[in-house]
Amino acid sequence: MEIKYSNVELDSKMFGKNLIVGLYDEKGEFLKDIVPNVKSIKTLKIPVGLAFKLKINYKNKSILKEMLKDLEIPETIEKRNMNTLSTSELIKVQTIMAFLSNANVIILKGIDKLLNYRDLVHLTKALKSHMFNLKKTVIVESTSIDNLITAADRFIITKNNNVLYNGHDYKLIPFNSTIQDFVDLANAKGAKLNKYKDESDLLKAIYRSVNRQ
Repeated sequence: MEIKYSNVELDSKMFGKNLIVGLYDEKGEFLKDIVPNVKSIKTLKIPVGLAFKLKINYKNKSILKEMLKDLEIPETIEKRNMNTLSTSELIKVQTIMAFLSNANVIILKGIDKLLNYRDLVHLTKALKSHMFNLKKTVIVESTSIDNLITAADRFIITKNNNVLYNGHDYKLIPFNSTIQDFVDLANAKGAKLNKYKDESDLLKAIYRSVNRQ
């Protein structure tokens, strides 16, 4: 798990603007030359509140309170040392630090494997609600197609550093998610389900389908 940031100006044709971009990159080398001057958020033995003051742009203090509330993090966390936080707390705190800093680009690598589905959804929603005003691009790097579909607005799918797909339509991703595999199997058995991005939408569709029979 790594949370990194950079002030580089990204190619908008590849990454869009003010979006969460899901990057499928098995080798983890695709961004190496594209996003230079990358720095990592460190886990220091200092209070969270002090870490916020050192990293966060003072203009974003009001947004900090909103994001802590959105992520169900009590403000008392600022009194705790960073090295005492749980994994999920640390991911949320470090993501907030990077997002509210002066960086243009935030890279969240492998965080999805350490967060449960609910926390991943809450985190990405909190980022999206402020992304346009702050003019940030967040890259979620993962080898889980399901998690990328859950988190991102745009998708870059690579293999051996070659781009197989770059776009907004998750239905065109050349690898199936678990949800898509289930839908394909169900349709092969006679169901009439569309492709869904979210498990809850799929469950609602199945419920409607059963009630119609």
